[in-house]
Amino acid sequence: MPRDLDEAPGGLRARLAIEAETSGFVVAVGGSSAGKTYTMYQAMLSVMPDWWLLHPDRAEQIDLFAEMSLRRVVVWLDDLQHFLGGATGLTGGSVRRLLDNQHVVLLGTLWPRHYSRYTDPASAHYVERDLLGLAYVVRVPDRLSHHELARAREAAGTDPRIEAALTIRDFGFTQVMAGAPHLIERWRDAEGHCRAVLEAAIDAARLGVQSPLPETLLRAAAPAYCSGRERAEAGPGWFEEALTYGTAALHGVVSALMPVPKADGGMGAAAGYRVADYLLQQAATERAEERIPDELWEACLAHITDPGDYIRLASSAEARQLHHHASQFYKRAARHRPDAACRLARVLVDEGRREEAIDVLGPWSDADDAEAAALLTALLTDPGAGDADSAYRTAEEYALSGHVEKAIAVLRPYADDGDWPAASQLVEILLAAGRGKEAVPILRRYADFGHRLAASQLAQYLADHGDEAALRALADNGDWASAVRLARLLAETGRFTELHERADAGDRAAAYRLADLLLANGAEAELLDRAERGDRPACYRLADHFFENGRRAEAVALLQPPAIAGDPHAVSRLARWAEGGPTQ
Repeated sequence: MPRDLDEAPGGLRARLAIEAETSGFVVAVGGSSAGKTYTMYQAMLSVMPDWWLLHPDRAEQIDLFAEMSLRRVVVWLDDLQHFLGGATGLTGGSVRRLLDNQHVVLLGTLWPRHYSRYTDPASAHYVERDLLGLAYVVRVPDRLSHHELARAREAAGTDPRIEAALTIRDFGFTQVMAGAPHLIERWRDAEGHCRAVLEAAIDAARLGVQSPLPETLLRAAAPAYCSGRERAEAGPGWFEEALTYGTAALHGVVSALMPVPKADGGMGAAAGYRVADYLLQQAATERAEERIPDELWEACLAHITDPGDYIRLASSAEARQLHHHASQFYKRAARHRPDAACRLARVLVDEGRREEAIDVLGPWSDADDAEAAALLTALLTDPGAGDADSAYRTAEEYALSGHVEKAIAVLRPYADDGDWPAASQLVEILLAAGRGKEAVPILRRYADFGHRLAASQLAQYLADHGDEAALRALADNGDWASAVRLARLLAETGRFTELHERADAGDRAAAYRLADLLLANGAEAELLDRAERGDRPACYRLADHFFENGRRAEAVALLQPPAIAGDPHAVSRLARWAEGGPTQ
């Protein structure tokens, strides 16, 4: 059953055909179980059915492939995030060497949150950002479009699996086909120590651990998830039994815990375990308010070794006001990364331990790291340095004196930690410096958090700079400010057919803009028809028009059915009219 993006003129298969002529790198970005792997796989079979396939299990192998003479070869990098980060992670240089003078196509898949994190100019993921800048990115929607659903219903007549998937409402179609319901059932049906091991793994992953979870970590943390009776009644093989339960293949395909092989390629032993994508996505949401046991924090400190994991764990601890845990993780990471040293220094300053903060930054003073150098200088010269208010003042002084990089370095950590005033000041500096592309991910992040001003600024920037595709993507994802700006753009450029289509598909911003256009052009009959077919914006605009032109009875009659149904917009209008107040 084809996806819309398969055969589109600028879609996946058309792009693969272009890359197959020379060499290239294509990444499909989509949510868990959205169908990105299967879509990429089918596109590969369609465009390059007789090519060789290389399927590496670690990033270092890419450098080995680059030394070979490869012709008509696909390098398959599913779950690309597992090849990124750390001292041995995949780099842009490795990919360039692989593509140079060879006939190779790299194909990868990635979650949207990983892609956004790695490509955010405000982050420290310089290597990953350079790598992903080489890729042509194809977005795979989490849900089927109307056209895809129609094809699915047609295929359901001859395929009982598709018929069954269409009847399940708790999961998306592609998630059902990928076995997602069975993963959720496996977790929810687990009891005692089996449940404890799964939830310890889920919580570790949602705190930021991306490397394989060692058995030693799960064994140490799991008892904290058991009741006293469950701990007392556990047999000698409780942990092995729980692992067997978690790694059991469901329908022969997926398992709640996925074993990760050791890097040396040895047989019969796992380096650790990862939680299945869809289970993590769902369980992390449901467990978002659950308290993390101290035993899990301690197990992560004792058994995790990846510096990137340390930083993510420290950030999670800070978000929960667990400064002791945050300091411990930052101390581990500060030996390896200057951004961690800066964050630890700020934690120490907040605790009044200024001299210790200076000592932490000392080893990085000659490392050509702008943020570390700026913070160290501030701590040595400004008694108030380290707090947010001081950062705002310092950044403003730097910007006014032309030291833009220093201003950016001062503000970035605060913006990364959710400080909107710092983020807003950083965006202003970037825009003034002509670096709007770096401001976009910052605005996008705050817009995703529900910050209306950030969403409005982002929509305005995208529209002003002609990035209609990004504006459209945000609007399609439910961002109201982007939807309003897109509707205005469609109206201003005379694309009324598309405006109609978006309004008919449920885009309220498009519906409001269309209603305004219809009123301005005297198309009252068409507006009335839309209102009677359930278009609420058409109903409100027409009712206001009736009332303002003395046709009170028609206005009230138009709003009565929605008002009776509890529509707050209709009720508020009727109430204002009854009081004789303004309609807007």
